[in-house]
Amino acid sequence: MFAVVPAYKSLDDETFLVRFLAHETQHFADKHNFRKLEPWEMEYRGKLTELTQAVSPRIRPYNASVRIAVRSKIQPTHTRISMSFRI
Repeated sequence: MFAVVPAYKSLDDETFLVRFLAHETQHFADKHNFRKLEPWEMEYRGKLTELTQAVSPRIRPYNASVRIAVRSKIQPTHTRISMSFRI
Protein backbone atom coordinates (compact mmCIF):
# COMPACT_ATOMS: atom_id res chain seq x y z
CA MET A 1 0.00 0.00 0.00
CA PHE A 2 1.10 3.52 -0.74
CA ALA A 3 -0.24 6.69 0.85
CA VAL A 4 0.22 10.28 -0.23
CA VAL A 5 1.33 11.46 3.18
CA PRO A 6 0.63 15.19 2.63
CA ALA A 7 -3.02 14.25 2.05
CA TYR A 8 -3.34 13.41 5.76
CA LYS A 9 -2.85 15.65 8.78
CA SER A 10 -0.89 12.93 10.53
CA LEU A 11 -0.21 9.23 10.25
CA ASP A 12 -1.69 8.96 13.74
CA ASP A 13 -4.86 10.75 12.67
CA GLU A 14 -8.10 8.75 12.71
CA THR A 15 -8.78 9.70 9.10
CA PHE A 16 -5.59 7.96 8.01
CA LEU A 17 -5.92 5.02 10.39
CA VAL A 18 -9.56 4.28 9.53
CA ARG A 19 -10.33 5.62 6.07
CA PHE A 20 -7.07 4.44 4.54
CA LEU A 21 -5.27 1.87 6.68
CA ALA A 22 -8.17 -0.16 8.10
CA HIS A 23 -10.15 -0.03 4.84
CA GLU A 24 -7.23 -1.15 2.67
CA THR A 25 -6.12 -3.76 5.20
CA GLN A 26 -9.62 -5.26 4.96
CA HIS A 27 -9.18 -5.48 1.17
CA PHE A 28 -5.81 -7.19 1.64
CA ALA A 29 -7.27 -9.76 4.04
CA ASP A 30 -10.32 -10.35 1.85
CA LYS A 31 -8.19 -10.96 -1.27
CA HIS A 32 -6.29 -13.60 0.68
CA ASN A 33 -9.25 -15.23 2.45
CA PHE A 34 -12.07 -14.80 -0.09
CA ARG A 35 -10.63 -14.92 -3.58
CA LYS A 36 -13.97 -14.76 -5.42
CA LEU A 37 -15.53 -11.66 -3.86
CA GLU A 38 -17.07 -9.21 -6.30
CA PRO A 39 -15.66 -5.65 -6.25
CA TRP A 40 -18.85 -4.30 -4.65
CA GLU A 41 -18.59 -6.95 -1.90
CA MET A 42 -15.01 -5.94 -1.17
CA GLU A 43 -16.00 -2.26 -0.95
CA TYR A 44 -18.95 -3.13 1.28
CA ARG A 45 -16.64 -4.97 3.66
CA GLY A 46 -14.17 -2.07 3.55
CA LYS A 47 -16.95 0.39 4.44
CA LEU A 48 -18.12 -1.82 7.29
CA THR A 49 -14.57 -1.86 8.60
CA GLU A 50 -14.52 1.94 8.53
CA LEU A 51 -17.84 2.12 10.36
CA THR A 52 -16.75 -0.32 13.06
CA GLN A 53 -13.33 1.29 13.58
CA ALA A 54 -14.33 4.96 13.57
CA VAL A 55 -14.57 6.62 16.96
CA SER A 56 -15.16 10.16 15.78
CA PRO A 57 -18.49 11.03 14.13
CA ARG A 58 -16.55 13.10 11.59
CA ILE A 59 -15.31 9.89 10.00
CA ARG A 60 -18.39 9.25 7.93
CA PRO A 61 -17.12 7.45 4.84
CA TYR A 62 -17.86 9.27 1.62
CA ASN A 63 -21.06 10.96 2.83
CA ALA A 64 -20.61 13.73 0.29
CA SER A 65 -20.72 11.21 -2.54
CA VAL A 66 -23.89 9.68 -1.14
CA ARG A 67 -25.59 13.08 -0.75
CA ILE A 68 -24.75 13.97 -4.35
CA ALA A 69 -26.11 10.66 -5.61
CA VAL A 70 -29.32 10.99 -3.58
CA ARG A 71 -29.93 14.62 -4.55
CA SER A 72 -29.42 13.90 -8.23
CA LYS A 73 -31.47 10.69 -8.00
CA ILE A 74 -28.71 8.86 -9.82
CA GLN A 75 -27.92 5.31 -8.90
CA PRO A 76 -24.17 5.51 -8.38
CA THR A 77 -22.09 3.19 -10.51
CA HIS A 78 -18.61 3.76 -9.09
CA THR A 79 -17.99 0.95 -6.61
CA ARG A 80 -17.00 3.13 -3.63
CA ILE A 81 -19.88 5.55 -4.16
CA SER A 82 -22.29 2.67 -4.72
CA MET A 83 -21.28 0.98 -1.46
CA SER A 84 -21.65 4.20 0.50
CA PHE A 85 -25.06 4.63 -1.08
CA ARG A 86 -26.09 1.13 0.03
CA ILE A 87 -24.84 1.60 3.59
